[in-house]
Amino acid sequence: MKKIIHLSDLHVGHEECGANFRAIIDNITSLKQPAKNYIILITGDIVDNANHSEQIDEAVEAIEQLKERGYRVLAIPGNHDYGNGVRGDKKFVTLFKEKYFKSTEIS
Repeated sequence: MKKIIHLSDLHVGHEECGANFRAIIDNITSLKQPAKNYIILITGDIVDNANHSEQIDEAVEAIEQLKERGYRVLAIPGNHDYGNGVRGDKKFVTLFKEKYFKSTEIS
C-alpha cells in the first residue's frame, strides 16, 4: 500500500520558502523509508509568482531531486502557478505542463 505525503502552498520564491522546501525534501528523504512506498502530492501554489522563471526553475529542480531519489511526485497547479496569484495567464498552463510534466499533454 502506498502512503501519501501531501504538500501545499510551497510558494517557492517568497522569502525563505525555497529553502524551506529543500529542508522538507531533506526531512522526507532522511526518514530512510523506501521511496517506492510513497507518492508525494503537491497541491497548488508551488511557486509564488509564475511570472518569475527563476522561481519555476528552483521549484522544478527541487522536485527533480525527489524524483531522482525514487519518489513519485504529482503536482497540481494553484493560482500562483498560473500567474501572480491575482491575475492568471493561459500561457502558464502550457508552461506548467512543460516544466513539471515534461510534456504539454497529460495522459
